[in-house]
Amino acid sequence: MLDKTSKDFLAYLEKMPSHTMDWSGDLPTQFGSGDELRAMVRYLNNLGYTERVTSQYGASLAVQLSHKGLKRKEFQRQELLRYLEEKWIDFFSLLVSSAALIISIIAIASKP
Repeated sequence: MLDKTSKDFLAYLEKMPSHTMDWSGDLPTQFGSGDELRAMVRYLNNLGYTERVTSQYGASLAVQLSHKGLKRKEFQRQELLRYLEEKWIDFFSLLVSSAALIISIIAIASKP
């Protein structure tokens, strides 16, 4: 699940040229300190929304959006559909039990 800052950062990367933010320039301050920004980028990397651009020696040069980051609304919709597919029986059970509760309340209320 993404927090507001992570969503804002992904939107920021979408507006950048080639969807990439270079670590060598001035870091954007609206996402917190440098440590907070790097922690957020690590989190987004773990979720698959961003990728590190590294030098031949392994030093991190930039961060860029991955395919999942570029198409995140589509991936979120697929995750929601998968969740509903797994939980449809729970929703159906909730409806049946709610209907039974309402019928019981009406039956009790209509007795003299």
